[in-house]
Formats: sequence, C-alpha cells, structure tokens
Amino acid sequence: MLRSCWWGARTTATSTKPDSAAVEQGLGFLHADGRDDQFLVHAGVEELVSALGEGLPEAGANLADVLDEVRERITRYSVAQSHPGYLAFPDSGNAVAALAGAVLAPMLNQNLIAVDRSAPAATFVTVQVLKWLRELGYRSLPLDELRGVRDVAGLPTSGGHMSNHIAMLAALGTAFPEARAKGLQALPTRPVVVMAGPIAHYSHSDAAFHLGLGWDSVVTVPARPGFTTDPAAVERVLADPPEGTTPFMVVGVAGNCRTTGLDDLAALAEVCARHGVWFHADACHGGSLIFDPEQRSRCLAGIERADSVSLDPHKGLFSPYPSSYVVFRDRGRLVQFSRHNDAVLADGCRDLGLVTPFVGSNAFQALPTWMLLKNVGTRRLGEIVAARTELVRLLSRMLADSGLFVQLNDVDFYRLAFVFCPPVARAAIRELPADNRVTAVATIGAYTSRLNETRYRAGRVCFDEHTLRDLGDRVRLGPESGQLVGNFLLVER
Repeated sequence: MLRSCWWGARTTATSTKPDSAAVEQGLGFLHADGRDDQFLVHAGVEELVSALGEGLPEAGANLADVLDEVRERITRYSVAQSHPGYLAFPDSGNAVAALAGAVLAPMLNQNLIAVDRSAPAATFVTVQVLKWLRELGYRSLPLDELRGVRDVAGLPTSGGHMSNHIAMLAALGTAFPEARAKGLQALPTRPVVVMAGPIAHYSHSDAAFHLGLGWDSVVTVPARPGFTTDPAAVERVLADPPEGTTPFMVVGVAGNCRTTGLDDLAALAEVCARHGVWFHADACHGGSLIFDPEQRSRCLAGIERADSVSLDPHKGLFSPYPSSYVVFRDRGRLVQFSRHNDAVLADGCRDLGLVTPFVGSNAFQALPTWMLLKNVGTRRLGEIVAARTELVRLLSRMLADSGLFVQLNDVDFYRLAFVFCPPVARAAIRELPADNRVTAVATIGAYTSRLNETRYRAGRVCFDEHTLRDLGDRVRLGPESGQLVGNFLLVER
C-alpha cells in the first residue's frame, strides 16, 4: 500500500464546493502543501499499481470523496515541475495568467471548428495570438485587415511534435502539390528531409513516418562540436542528394532538446534559398528568445527567413500543457489542408476547422497564451528569458568550480549537459588503451545515472537524463567512443 500522510484539509461537500475544492487542491500542489518542500513524493511502480489498479466502477461516488482520492492517490505522487529543485525540463507551467487561461478555457468549452455557433470570440483570440507571435519574426497584418482563413498563417497545436508534423506536411504539399490528389506513389522522385541526426528532435523522423514518407526519407548530416547543424554539410546534400531523391525540407534547430544549442539560422536559410528548399526552424525550445530583443538578434538571426517556425510556450514561457504553435512566413499555406477550396478562398470565411489538419473538434488552446501576453507583456517576458540564461551560466560556473563534473556543452540558452567524472577518474581515463574506452563510457554513465536517481527518489533535485555523444570530446574518450549518459540541467526561474 502507498504511504499515507496528511494533505491539506479534507474536502467535504458541506465545507467547500467541489469545483472550488479542485482548484484549491491544484494550488496546494503548486505551493508544495504537505510535501516537505519536495518536488516529488516518490512511489515505486508496485505501490502505484496497488493504489490505482481497480475494476471499472459500477456505482458512482460522491464528488468530494473522488477529489479526496485524487489528492491521496494522484496529486500527492505527481511531479511538481515548477518546484525550484526540478531541473529536468523547462516545462514549469506555473505562469499564473496562463494557468488561469488553462482553467477557464475548458469551462468556456469553445470548438474552433467553426466561428458561427461554435467559437465566435475564441476564433478571433486565436488569430490575434498568432498575429502577435508572427510579428515578433515575420511581418504581420492587423486583425481587421485579415480577409479570412486564407490569411491566417499559423495554428495552435497539441505540442511541438504536432507543430513539426504540420510544418512538414505544409512543406511537402508546397513542393509536391500533385501528391494532394494522387498520393506519394504518383511522384517521380522520393521526397527527403535533411537534418542533423545527433541533435534534431525525434518528432521530425516521426513525421516522415506518419506522413507516409518513411524513416529512411530522413537524410542526416553531421552536427558540429557545439551541437549545432553544419550548414556546409547541408549544402553538400542539397547540391548532390542521394540518387532518386529530392530534398524538400531542411530542419534547423533553434535550441535542441539536449543542449539547447542554437543553429546558425541565417546560414541555413541562405543555403535553402540557394537550392529552393523549404526551411523549417524548430524553435520549440529557443522560441522564447524572440521576446528578448538582444538575444533575438544575436541568437535567432535569420529566423525571419524560415518558411515555418514551431515554438512551445509550455517550455520557455511557463504555460501548462499543451501549448505549441506553428507559424508560416507566407500566408495561404494552410489552404492546402482543406477539401473546400472555394470556401477557404472566399472573403469572410473564418472557420479555422477548414484549415486544421489532423483534428476536427479543436479546443480553445490559445487563451492561456493570450492571457499570459496580456498580463506579463513582451518587455517583462524578455527580461525573464534573459535572466534565465544568466542563471544557468552561473550554475555552469558552480559545476566547474566543484571539479567533479565534465560539462559536454557551453551554455547557449538554458540547457546544460554534464557527467559525473571527478579528477581521479579523468586522470585514469587518459591512461586507458583505446579498446577500453567503451567500458569507460559505460562506467561514467552508470555513476552519473546513480547520482541522478538518488537525488530524484529523495525528491530534492531532479535532472533530466539522456544519452549523448561527446561531440566536443570533453571527456577525452573520443567523440565516437560511445554515447554518454548525462544529466541535463535546465533553469527556468
């Protein structure tokens, strides 16, 4: 059985209304009530299965009692990503205005499939948010000058995974419009996507698979030691692609998910323009940099030349899940997703459901972002983004001063990869013969993982954990000696 302990006042129908009690329980979770200032009260798999594994309820229970069960069995054992000790992901979800929007939106229960009799105000809020996001990189039209859905150049989505899928679908339809009617089998060539294998997000490979292109239609190029895409390698592939293939899309990464390394977007945009290939900037991590003018001009130069951009407020802008957007440089890109050409091209057609791929009924996902921007404003958001970068640099210096860790990357944004490798281990590594390097990699990974797991179970500090090639050879085992298991430190406060 799970350990039991007190968690706030008991919810009863006579003391608190159930809807208010649910909100109070959520606020208690955010403020770590009854959790001894831990980000997690750890429970093992067997404990969780024992507590939650039950038969389908035949008779209903009082809602207050159900909320009590939620508090004791679910809320108590959930991970508090907004806790200061939670450093694994940047997805804190603790912006008050965005949380308020996420609570309010399902109560409004608007369906963005149509504007009339379905989502009148919600439609225009969504289009306004897209306009705000686009004008931070692209030229944008005022809301009253949009003629209809054909002028809407972006969509809210269920996450970066879906945003990247939609971007690839738009690129494919632009390069091969005949596929819309005849399918991929009618194409005289094999469409391929070009990206840096070691750093590009898995969603792009998944998109190739899900869209019928196949995983083998992803052509990978090397990443540079700083965990960024090599524009020269992309140039070589576009100039001389594999036989029988036609590259239709290049993925640039504005903040990869392992080290948040920032690609040279301007150089990639130039290469793509030279070869007439769609350039997509995956800015799901780095997109929040658009709110800091200095970092935007320094770190995201060239993003305005991308044909499409994906960004996730649920990462860098403290919004709860799901909050992601895909935006396009050119208007009219969404029209290809509709079966109703005449309708979507007509002035006054504002039904977003006509240009939304993969979904029919569509929730009011833009309200949290709208409320966040209205409440905080771009100036303050920019200051927060800049402060976060400085804070992770401070923590990088602290790790370096300890002498116990090797950092695998320099800080570009808010993600830092490191392994536990004290001086005595580093000295021993330098003496190892080449055939023992794989063992050394495994040993470093095992100790790093053990350190991470111990702190996680204690509920005090949580780091992310991934395997990663040491492209800069920081550990001095050679970048091809194997993939290290590393902790990935992120700071969002």
